[in-house]
Amino acid sequence: MIKSMTGFGTSETIERKWRTTVRIRTVNNRYLAVKLHSLHGRPQLQVYIEKTLKDAFHRGKLDIWVDIEQQGDSRKKRFFDVEVLRDYLAELEEICRALSLASSPTISDLIQLGAFQPLQEADEELWPIIRPAIMHAIGATKDAREKEGSHIGTELKQLMDELSLLLTRIKERFAYGSR
Repeated sequence: MIKSMTGFGTSETIERKWRTTVRIRTVNNRYLAVKLHSLHGRPQLQVYIEKTLKDAFHRGKLDIWVDIEQQGDSRKKRFFDVEVLRDYLAELEEICRALSLASSPTISDLIQLGAFQPLQEADEELWPIIRPAIMHAIGATKDAREKEGSHIGTELKQLMDELSLLLTRIKERFAYGSR
């Protein structure tokens, strides 16, 4: 079976209050080249995704987009990691005591230190949630490549049949002309 190098696959899943949308596009390339266009703040997830793609494909240029969005009641959603803020505050208070400073740390001190980090799930916790969407998108991409390959195979067969017919005509003319 002929497989095309060109394909596109998408997938969307909702699992444990997370919506995952995956889009994969493949084009011809002599080697395997994977480019992830999202998840820049999640290096471990990037590694997991690239390994999964490298196990599934052997050639081609792969572009992949992964969007993860938490679903559910937005009123309950916390934006900052309170534990990180507490740790920063405790350390600043300890520094103030050690240096015998009269003032206590303020919110602006925490902001200047970059203590307000967005609350994120750990990459290891998210991987089992997004993996099914990635696997489904890989399957859809492979199906698209096989479908395109089938069309290419049909077209090549038609062209070969036409060439065979033309070759037969040429042989007949050549045989007629050599009499």
